[in-house]
Amino acid sequence: MLQEIQAGIESGWKYPQLRSRTRLQAVNQAIEAGWLQFPDNDVDPSDEVLELRLALEYGQRFGAGEAEAMAIARTRGWVLATDDGAARRFAQERSIRLTGSLGILIKAAQQGVVRLTEADALHARMIDEGYRSPLPYENGISGYLNRQQTRDN
Repeated sequence: MLQEIQAGIESGWKYPQLRSRTRLQAVNQAIEAGWLQFPDNDVDPSDEVLELRLALEYGQRFGAGEAEAMAIARTRGWVLATDDGAARRFAQERSIRLTGSLGILIKAAQQGVVRLTEADALHARMIDEGYRSPLPYENGISGYLNRQQTRDN
């Protein structure tokens, strides 16, 4: 997956849909900051076999990348990031921890990776591009975080 992200950054000039290289560079920044992780190449062989078996099993219903991500998240106790409804239901049935685009955006705002105003703007752009958000268009992320903060106090 990391190779796919790097290839996307490097080929952003070639493909119009990847011209916004800042999106992929933001992923790199998240990796460097340590709050987005990729699997190490050093894996216990028994875990590797289990991950492979699960990836093959999950691959009957999902694409290879999604199936592998679910298998890794399940065996290592990591969090799977997906917005796909079928994949989320499948993962929940198998007790795989989940997040989605909103969860990532909220976490980025909480940890100061992006300012709240940027998070709200990104959320609005996501909606403009067709993302179906449960949060309101205006101040969706900041409003959500303010409600959470009020509940906690």
